[in-house]
This record gives sequence, C-alpha cells and structure tokens, in this order.
Amino acid sequence: MKSPGTAPCLFCPSSATRKAGEHIWDDWLNRFEGKPVKDKYLYTRLNRQGNVVQAVTRSRIDSARPVVCDECNNEWMSDLTNEFKATAETIIRHGRSCSLLPLGIATLSTYAFMKAVILDPDNRKPYFSSAVCHHFRQTLEMPTGVQIWLASFRGPKRFEVNVDTGSSMITSGRFAGYEFYVFTYLVGHLVIQLTFPRWTRFARRRPPLPAWIPARHWWTAHLDLYPGVSQLTWPPKLYLDRDGLKQFRDRLGRGEVHLVQPA
Repeated sequence: MKSPGTAPCLFCPSSATRKAGEHIWDDWLNRFEGKPVKDKYLYTRLNRQGNVVQAVTRSRIDSARPVVCDECNNEWMSDLTNEFKATAETIIRHGRSCSLLPLGIATLSTYAFMKAVILDPDNRKPYFSSAVCHHFRQTLEMPTGVQIWLASFRGPKRFEVNVDTGSSMITSGRFAGYEFYVFTYLVGHLVIQLTFPRWTRFARRRPPLPAWIPARHWWTAHLDLYPGVSQLTWPPKLYLDRDGLKQFRDRLGRGEVHLVQPA
C-alpha cells in the first residue's frame, strides 16, 4: 500500500522505496566471473550543450533512482535483468558477434523500455502513463509507438557507460504536434536508442502515430530491434566512437530520421 507523503512506484500502486532504488546500470557490471572488477570510473554530468558540470571518480558503477517499490525491484525487474545479462553480457563486455532470435530480441526490447521508464525525464507529465506502466508490469507488453535501435560503441576507455534522455518536438508537416521522448543508453559496447511519441495539442482529431525511418547513412551503423524484428545479426557494419555516439543521440533533432505513417 502507498504510505502518506511517499511517491508511488512507477509500475504498481505501492510506495517507491526510499533507499537506492533501481540501478541505472546494473550492479552485476561490477563483477566478472564471480570476482569484483577493480576499476576506477570517472562520473561526469553534462548540460544540454555538452559541457561538463560535475566530475567525480568512483570505484564502482553505482547510480540508482528511488522510483520503484522493493517488490517490483526484487521480483519481475530482477528476473528481467538476469535475462538481459544472460543475453547481452558478451556483447556489452567484449562486443562479440552473435545472432538474436525472438526471445533475445524480446529481452533486449523489454529491458530497454524498463530503463526508459525509470529515466523518464518529465516529472510533471511523464511520457509513460501509470496505466501503460502497470500494464507493462503485468504483461511485458510495450505501448504502440515505441521504436528501438541498437548500435555498437568503441571508445578510448576500456569500459564506458552513458545515458541521455531528451525530447524532439515536431513543429511542421503532417505530424506537427507530436513530441518524442528520446532515450539513448550506452553500456560497454552496446548502445540502445528508444523513442516514444506523445500528442501535445488539445484537439479531438490527430494524425496517426508516426514512425521514424533513419536516413540511409545510418543503415550500416545501427540495427532495428523493435517493432517487427524476429532475427538480427550483431554487430552493425560500422561502430560509433564518442563523436558518433553524440550524432546518434541527436540525429532526430537534426532531421536525419524521417517520419512516416506506419503501414
């Protein structure tokens, strides 16, 4: 039950924990083959212009948000995290080639959606409603309109993580009035980008939900993950460096992805 003065869990009516909460990057990354990873990590926080506003050195990857309850965190979210680790650990740590079949694709897709909800940047009016999040908890089904891509990353450091949450507003054309949540998530060699549209105008009629079609020069640098994908071969032909990751993050706002009405 919800306690007075506490925020509700994002995925159910219970109260969110006041402790660490859900990890942004999973705690298992701090261990490899049962042993602690002894590395130093430089945590940097950037503003929207890309300038460093905070830099701290730590011995662990340890960032969390207290936005879910203990039951969700320790049960179905933990199960999904374990499935993600089994599917993606060799990709994340070593960038190894592999083929993903429907179960692996579903695992990466639902994991990406879970993390995108955790980091929803709009506290006043979340992109994902309580009804959508509660339904996801019960069924692991994502709402219509979600799109997800994968990319490969190689940076100057042995291991890097990064997350960026932002939005892209459509101001002209037939889809004007839609705003997209853009979630770009890096863990090791794996980059996941998720988008989700919401309608921002007060109108009885609206265009159908649009879908993004990336420009041709992105076709060799990313892989479609969701929706409508039943098999894929990792990695893409090209990988992203740090500049490429920034371009990948910002490509919607630069017009490098085009909107169409889904078939």
